[in-house]
Amino acid sequence: MPFAAILAGAIGFVAWSPVVVPATALVVRATLVDASPPATLAPTATAAYTLRFRNTGLVVWQRGTAKQVTLGVRGDDPGYASAGIAAGWATPTRIVSTIEPVVLPGAIGTFTFTVRAPKTPGTYRVPVGLVVDGLSWLDADPFTLVVTSDLGYHGQLVEQSPSPMLEPGETSGPQTVRIRNTGAKPWVRGVAGQQLNLGLVGDDRSQSALAMGWPSFDRVAMQTEPRVAPGGVATFVFRVRAPTTAGTYPLRLRAVVDGVTWLEDEEIVTLVKVGWLGATAAKNPVDRAAFAFAASGNPAKLARGASTTVTATFTTVSTIGNAIVGVEIYAPGAASVVFQKWFDKQSFSPGVSRSFAVPWTVSSASAVGSYRVSLSAYSSNFKTSYGGSPSATAIDVTDPASPTPPPATIAPPGPSATPVTATPSPAPTPVPPTFTLGASVTSPSVAPGDVVNVNAVVTSASAANALVDIEVWAAGGAAPSYQVWFDGQTFAAGQQRAYPATWPVPADAPTGAYRVSVGVYAPAWGTEYAWLDSGATFTVASAATPSPTPTPTTAPTPPPATPTPAPTAAPQPTFVLRATVSPASIAAGGTTSITASFTAAVTSTAIVSIYVYAPDGTTELNQQYFDNQSFVAGETKTYTVTWQAPSTAAAGTYVVKLGAFPPGWRPQNYSWTDLAATFAVTAAAPTTPTFDESAQVAPASLAPGGTVTITASFTASIASTAIVSIYVFAPDATTQLNQQWLDNQVFAAGQTRTYAVTWTAPATAAGGTYIVKLGTFPAGWSGYHYSWTDRAATFSVNAPAATATPVPTAAPTPVPTTAPTPVPTTGPTPTPTSAPVPTPVPTTPAPTTPPTFSGLHVQGNRLVNASAQTVVLRGVNRMGLEYECVQGGGLFGGVPVDLASVNAMKSWHINVVRLPLNEHCWLGIEGSPSGATYQQGVASYVNLLTANGIYVMVDLHWSAPPGQSASGQQSMPNTSYSANFWKSVATSFKGNPMVLFDLFNEPIPNNNANDSTDSAAMRSWSCWRDGGAGGNCDATQSSGTSSSMSGSQVVGMQALVDAVRSTGATNVIVLGGIQWANTLWSSSTRNLLTYLPVDPLGQLAAAVHAYDNTWCRDTACYDREVAPIAAQLPVIFGEFGNAAGDTNMLNSLMNWADARSIGYAAWTWNVGDSSGFGQMKLLTSYSGTPNQYGQVVRGHITAIQ
Repeated sequence: MPFAAILAGAIGFVAWSPVVVPATALVVRATLVDASPPATLAPTATAAYTLRFRNTGLVVWQRGTAKQVTLGVRGDDPGYASAGIAAGWATPTRIVSTIEPVVLPGAIGTFTFTVRAPKTPGTYRVPVGLVVDGLSWLDADPFTLVVTSDLGYHGQLVEQSPSPMLEPGETSGPQTVRIRNTGAKPWVRGVAGQQLNLGLVGDDRSQSALAMGWPSFDRVAMQTEPRVAPGGVATFVFRVRAPTTAGTYPLRLRAVVDGVTWLEDEEIVTLVKVGWLGATAAKNPVDRAAFAFAASGNPAKLARGASTTVTATFTTVSTIGNAIVGVEIYAPGAASVVFQKWFDKQSFSPGVSRSFAVPWTVSSASAVGSYRVSLSAYSSNFKTSYGGSPSATAIDVTDPASPTPPPATIAPPGPSATPVTATPSPAPTPVPPTFTLGASVTSPSVAPGDVVNVNAVVTSASAANALVDIEVWAAGGAAPSYQVWFDGQTFAAGQQRAYPATWPVPADAPTGAYRVSVGVYAPAWGTEYAWLDSGATFTVASAATPSPTPTPTTAPTPPPATPTPAPTAAPQPTFVLRATVSPASIAAGGTTSITASFTAAVTSTAIVSIYVYAPDGTTELNQQYFDNQSFVAGETKTYTVTWQAPSTAAAGTYVVKLGAFPPGWRPQNYSWTDLAATFAVTAAAPTTPTFDESAQVAPASLAPGGTVTITASFTASIASTAIVSIYVFAPDATTQLNQQWLDNQVFAAGQTRTYAVTWTAPATAAGGTYIVKLGTFPAGWSGYHYSWTDRAATFSVNAPAATATPVPTAAPTPVPTTAPTPVPTTGPTPTPTSAPVPTPVPTTPAPTTPPTFSGLHVQGNRLVNASAQTVVLRGVNRMGLEYECVQGGGLFGGVPVDLASVNAMKSWHINVVRLPLNEHCWLGIEGSPSGATYQQGVASYVNLLTANGIYVMVDLHWSAPPGQSASGQQSMPNTSYSANFWKSVATSFKGNPMVLFDLFNEPIPNNNANDSTDSAAMRSWSCWRDGGAGGNCDATQSSGTSSSMSGSQVVGMQALVDAVRSTGATNVIVLGGIQWANTLWSSSTRNLLTYLPVDPLGQLAAAVHAYDNTWCRDTACYDREVAPIAAQLPVIFGEFGNAAGDTNMLNSLMNWADARSIGYAAWTWNVGDSSGFGQMKLLTSYSGTPNQYGQVVRGHITAIQ
């Protein structure tokens, strides 16, 4: 029985008292693995949230039992649920249990739930933890769930006109206030609830006597731009009429979205100074001797984007109470006020100085130059001026130390545009980070009331902090139907991050097309960094009618399509537009500078825009523009921008076009020049080195047991660092006998380096001509080779020719095949022969560092992890789950599936296990175990594997239509159960991206019909993809090892893909080809690519099975039928083996696959006899001891990864 020590300090002794503590409390522990980023949502909007904890205790977490672990609200405070945060939680203080039915010690439990933003805006912090109800809270990492409810409307003052000085009754010129949109929602003129107005603080109509042409007595102006997206700038222009009495009249202004909310109070004050000049100046009550003023800036010189503190000091000679003192900062040239801060109701004693510290952050878009700091003081409500110091100090703003390119590229706004309408200064701005954006949805069509799962993917080219925004827009919508954003997101250079979002489609949602937009901004909705207007599309359709095909939203409106401006009614400004480019020629990836001049015919205000077009003259590549540029008649203004050609830019002549437009991008243009300048882009200089390779051998002939010296020379085309590798091959040209390499060899351009190595022929070496091969590889053996020479030299071993085919070594290094241009392995390792050990290699590098174990997704023709590292799956099949449950053997037939057996697998360096499943046992139709018990057993084993760094590929192996037992391999999946099987499996594992879904083990459509005729191939591939519904399945399908089924009972791969995606699962889907999964390519028109099912996520891979008795079993066939698929999709040899013991076939397959980053899984991780070949079982014991067959596989995999 456990005991607890009780310290009786007051008595001075320690007493031991038996206290019963449940044993489970001592062994139920957890540590936080990761969590979704904090979400910011509009009030009442919802978002999915996931927390993952590792079971670091000693007992299993088991859902639905006394050992269930639940995520709860610490302190059992129901207030968070009352605030509206709980959305579908189990109780107000219990959120959710694990997705996994069972979480073994060391495995990871996933808690996925929904949060709702409360109606009242604000940031809510919910303390959560893990609890076993009835026992205790777990000893786990504390975590606070952060939910921010935000209306999405925020603004920040950019600049305002200086306060006007007027004579009594005089009307002012235009007063301008410019406010940056620092919120999530666009400001749209003319749309109620979205238009931004400039109003009087508190709707104080007492100031309305100053009104001159205002929209109303408490609204001085509305935004002039049609649309201002987040990060953009809105302009407000108004006039005031001076009262007839001299004095100072404060106009306190604040931005407001009427009917929604006031924005932040930026202390925008325009002081209308009446009678300060001219004949009435003497009437203005001013006591200029009341204060002495002083100011300083710390620092006094800073770069754009940095912060300074202005210390303003006010000193009086008399007692003054209820005063207003203020700090104003003027832009260079005093053209505008960029910052002001007022302190009201201040009291001063004679001779006592009071200082006010005022922080000011310089916008990154601000102009460089000297900013003037002005101090002033007034009596209450600005009635009397106590004087001021218009130049109390100066703050110098400079360019940042890093190079600064021109303003960010921003497309002009239009009816469907969403880019930022920023107004950069003509001076260049700092280099913004760049991002690549993508998005996907789980279903192309949903009904009102359904849920749309969105996954946005953001990749940063450089280290950056950013805000990630996800929006769902209806076609023609004036505002997003759904929006969620994640502020303060940190990216490493090259890092890719995924952001899931869930939109519950309202029951009254309009039907039609919707698009998913993704944006990246500087933190707190600063500068827009990237925008993807239509990353994915879907439709909302009535359940009673078929969903229409989603129509992508039109891209943002481009500049005028017509090169010559359309005539407009006079008078209209016109411009003379010119441009020069320097340098006039750049290589791809280089940067050129464009200097554009705009000369106005009349006084006007315009947007000036500079474009770069591709050599075709129609494809716009870049646009940079400057808003609200003021010209006097005849004035010429010059703007310089830079453009960097992409490294992939095509060679040719690129075109610079110029345009001048009315403010607000009104439909017409003032002037347009279709060919202002041109420049050339040439092909980029080569960045991948090549090598000339040669070798000599001395002596040219030797006896068995003799030694040769190989002198190899490598000449680099450009400066580079490489691995140089020297091989010796047997006379058959496929069996590698020796490899020696030197890592990190540094070459100058054109440099030749020579390496001498020796090799001792085994005493048993067969006579014949031996071959020296050479290769150069990138550092780290990173997936490809620089150069390869398949026959650099030869030498002879003088011995009788061998009569038996040489058997490859137990641990061969993957090398190129015998094809004309072989591709070497990604990561070769020296391989000794089974004869006496050869001379040690000059350098023995450590094994190649494997990629990080994390979720997989498809990128081009590769599988990559969350860090975008290529992952090549190499491992084994693990049979048993498909047949034991229907043959009386239980789940696995009593063989070990514990951590020790997993560690045995890891000792082989495998990184994937393929698990065959039984359809009926999973669904509970038949078998023992079946249903939930079978599912739980499978899930536990899958979780054990993935928790220990091994990917899992689950496949539908044994199945059957109604009335039959799932006791063998069917020809094809069936319409009755197979889609439901995959919906259930996908639901179970959709939270684990380390699991791949292999939809059907070995499809055999149309009775394994010979696909040599186009008609037969068409029918087989159509049946494979479309099932019986496509009309091309034979009436009877009887080629499986189990019972036959009718053609109408066949369900195709497209339906199974749809079934998986309907669950929201984003896991990679694997598709085996026809003819027992051995054929991926029947012809150029009949193959897996041309019949590829549609996956809205683009996460499909192909599988091929190859055995000694299959049609496609050698490298010639792989080159012909597998390579074309592998050029487009990831490919995996889902099964391979050789019952005849032909190790050449096995090694050739693995070598061929290694050279192309293609994965493979041997059949099967089970115990067989000492040979293993006939049974195709790899083991003699489950401790990982290989038999002869297993030695070939294990030796190869341990050498390559």
